[in-house]
Amino acid sequence: MDELPRPVRAALQEELEGLSPAARATAGAAAVLGDTFDVELAAAVSRIGVPRTLSAVDQLTERDLVRQVGLTRRFRFRHPLVRTAVYEGLGAGWRIEAHARAAEGLAARGASLAARASHIQRSARLGDTDAARLLVRAARQIMTVAPVTSASWTGEALRLLDAPGPDRPELLLQQADALSLAGQLRDSRSVLREAATLLPADAWDARARLTASLARTEWLLGRYREALSLLRQELTHGAGRVAEAPRAGLYLAGAAVALRSFDLPAAVDWAERARVASDRTTNLPCLAEAQGMLALAHVQAGDNVGAAHHLDRALSALDSTEESADWLNTLVTIGWTQMFQGRYDAALHQIDRGLDVCRRTGRGTLLADLLEARAYVYLWLGRLDEAAACAQDALEAAALVGSDEPCSLAESALAAVHLWRGDAPGALRICQESLSRTSTDPGSRRATVTGLLGQALLLTGDPEGCVRAVLDGGGGPGLTGYEAPLRPLWFGVLTSAELARGDSAAAERWVRCAVAAVAPDGPPACAGFALLARAEVELFQQGGGAASTALRAADVFATARMPLYEVRARLIAGSAPAASRSRPDALAQLARARALATAAGAATLAQLAVDAYGRV
Repeated sequence: MDELPRPVRAALQEELEGLSPAARATAGAAAVLGDTFDVELAAAVSRIGVPRTLSAVDQLTERDLVRQVGLTRRFRFRHPLVRTAVYEGLGAGWRIEAHARAAEGLAARGASLAARASHIQRSARLGDTDAARLLVRAARQIMTVAPVTSASWTGEALRLLDAPGPDRPELLLQQADALSLAGQLRDSRSVLREAATLLPADAWDARARLTASLARTEWLLGRYREALSLLRQELTHGAGRVAEAPRAGLYLAGAAVALRSFDLPAAVDWAERARVASDRTTNLPCLAEAQGMLALAHVQAGDNVGAAHHLDRALSALDSTEESADWLNTLVTIGWTQMFQGRYDAALHQIDRGLDVCRRTGRGTLLADLLEARAYVYLWLGRLDEAAACAQDALEAAALVGSDEPCSLAESALAAVHLWRGDAPGALRICQESLSRTSTDPGSRRATVTGLLGQALLLTGDPEGCVRAVLDGGGGPGLTGYEAPLRPLWFGVLTSAELARGDSAAAERWVRCAVAAVAPDGPPACAGFALLARAEVELFQQGGGAASTALRAADVFATARMPLYEVRARLIAGSAPAASRSRPDALAQLARARALATAAGAATLAQLAVDAYGRV
């Protein structure tokens, strides 16, 4: 209950003056019980009996301090501030005893553990093991819907038990889980570290589970090296001693770290070990999580057959049961995998399932990942307003986690929206600010935001800076630092930059790289990116094939449902030399480009189409 400002408290205390002792006792009992109370329970807490309590309630209603709820025996305070003023005016000792009586009265009525726990928290004596056990059970019941309260109740149980005991590490793990659910990852990490110091030397399985939790917390905070160090040390230390199930948890944590840092061979290795261990223990959620991670690692590496294989198995496991918090990591990896495959409706379906799980279970640690995936899907679909809203929501969710890496992904999506809307300076500012922040881990991956910095530099007149940034983000000329399905896109950006510098030979080399990066079994947009780059070079060279190449790219993007890239292709087709296309065809392409750009909210692209239409 928040403390009232002094002027507010004084004004409300004035209203309470002149109440009879019975009315004051009843008001105090009611304040202990909550904003709403019933007469019998208030009588039990105040210890003045039901008849006197009813008489006291009459006095309270006459002063409009409380009001009857319908025609029932329940009443509520006129305003929560009134209840706070009454509660703050109670003596500390009387308040403690009143909460104890409230807990007893609720227990006699068969009230839920959650209803009794807040009173027990405020009245239990040190060493009261029964009260501590009740708080622990109540905290478990509400963990997914009220994780902050759950952590508080578990912390109070630990205080009541005081002396270290065999159950203390398990209780600390429970508190850490609640804190993690609430997004308080640094506090969760501190509690986990304390628990690690209390485990017996031979508690191998418990230590493995704790280490997996601690490693997940570290990577959620962007501390990838620390997470990997913990996992490797535990696997070495517990070799031959840790059971399959907790070992699978260690492998899954390792795969998550490797995926975050874009070490795809390591991600496949970790996830494959997790798959084997989970398969042996028939742990379906862990098995699906491993398959989902394998699918995402393979699609990012360009192994589309492997990605499809593992994705089918992850989906099969996922669809065989109702979603719960245990499936959240799987929904995240499936959503991203399907996005990279260009299966946007399917990706949105899985992402929305994950968001629903977050809402139902209170798990907010992966909320940013889901919202970022949704933002990128909307970007490809040309739904800029929705992409911007999701990216902004992702930023807020990532800020709660406290890691730079999810913030970077959300900022990348926002920067892309600015670019498509024609605000290159705004995109440049977002990227520069994102990259200027000190990362929590030197291994944190910033490829996307670095590449977008390059695009922003190009559109603000710095093609040389664009080339440097795109190569930096991609880790060199092979651009292996970018996901395989998107490499043709980034080679296309380099093509545009070289043309802006007037170097068509260098642009031709990047076009050949884009073509080589197109996998025959990859998403169709890959071929579209390569064709678009080729059409840009042909337009620059005033070649006769620019219009037909651009139209092929436009058809690919139309099939892939990527309208903004389709606009770019149709702009080239309509602006190509007159010898390579008819005037009516050019006008039709430019009109189509304008309509698509306008529908997407890309006003600058729409104006380019209008200007080109006028020239034709």
